[in-house]
Amino acid sequence: MNMSLKKLIVTSLYISVITTLLSCGGAKTPKPGETAPDFSLSSVDGQTYSLSGQKGKLTMVNFWTDNCDICKKEFPMIEKYYKELAGEDLEILAVYIGESKTAPEEFKQNFGISFPILTGGQEVAFGQYNVRATPTNFLINPEGKVIRKIVGFVDKQQIENLLKSLKRHDG
Repeated sequence: MNMSLKKLIVTSLYISVITTLLSCGGAKTPKPGETAPDFSLSSVDGQTYSLSGQKGKLTMVNFWTDNCDICKKEFPMIEKYYKELAGEDLEILAVYIGESKTAPEEFKQNFGISFPILTGGQEVAFGQYNVRATPTNFLINPEGKVIRKIVGFVDKQQIENLLKSLKRHDG
């Protein structure tokens, strides 16, 4: 089977799954102020991460796929501000929702990623977070509540503003 036919089949399956979920009501998108649905997934490094394990930190849950051009542009910038904001009680969990077995590790290597890249996230994305596009980012406060959902790119300024806001509320 040639590669373009394989991609067409995988894309068709994704559309079918999403359509089925939407026609059945699908998952309810977590709204600001609501507790973010917990999950536990393995990273490409073999560690297990859970959202509840990030309590006490501002956490960005980034749902992505390897065929997302914005994701490819966003990853190096996320890595840059992740390193710059180290020590600021920030965690980023990049949840891969594609089908490729090799893409998550390739992204980690190609972009020099140090934040956790989690695999097997389709059920979390579609069943718990109602993700319909990539990248989709959920910003979760230190108590585990959704602050905001952002479809598309999240820049350093948005993260810094949230960290400052959280510090004002704590202080």
